[in-house]
Amino acid sequence: MPVAWEKICTPKKCGGLNIRSCKSWNIASVGKLLWQLATKQDLLWVKWVHGIYIKDGAQIWNHRPSADSSCYWRKLNSLKEQMIHWYSRGTYQLSPSGNYSVSKSYITLLGQLPRVKEAELIWNSMMLPKHRMILWIASQNRILTKERMNRLNIPVDDLTCCLCEEDEIEIQAHLFARCGWISEIKIALSTWSGLYLQERGVIQIYNGSREEDGRGSERK
Repeated sequence: MPVAWEKICTPKKCGGLNIRSCKSWNIASVGKLLWQLATKQDLLWVKWVHGIYIKDGAQIWNHRPSADSSCYWRKLNSLKEQMIHWYSRGTYQLSPSGNYSVSKSYITLLGQLPRVKEAELIWNSMMLPKHRMILWIASQNRILTKERMNRLNIPVDDLTCCLCEEDEIEIQAHLFARCGWISEIKIALSTWSGLYLQERGVIQIYNGSREEDGRGSERK
């Protein structure tokens, strides 16, 4: 059960991997062409478009392409509705200078996304890349446990946990919270950190430690 591509493309602070969405980035990049048309930049192609298509000094936002226009011109015009609210009185509003920014337009296309607490743990500078990825997958509830493999019709001889001697099915909640072998590690961590780690998932443990700490600072 993979993680949705839309989730992967969200910023890290919002629970994703910050991998760029090609679709949104392309739209943001094409938006620069609309900005050049809207501001009537001193470019040959802009002058040509205004002379052939728009004419009479009209604005690109009010222009409606004719049925016999090229498919590229119709496609460019079809993106206007997503971008017209970025402008006020013809001025691009997403950057203080008024100059078009592909990156700011891209972030705007992603929309308002809530921050997630676990991002502070996962992307901590002290984390190793391997540990970051394991924690991120766990935060998405996508650890490939034996139980999940079985649901994906991947042959598994024994569904019980391979770490402890308890007769428990290997699910993510067991691995990160109830496994006896993991419990020994948690006891050692509790002794070292001075925090009481209850039988909860890794993300819930982190959130609980933040609440007990009170100051919201990370423990080194």
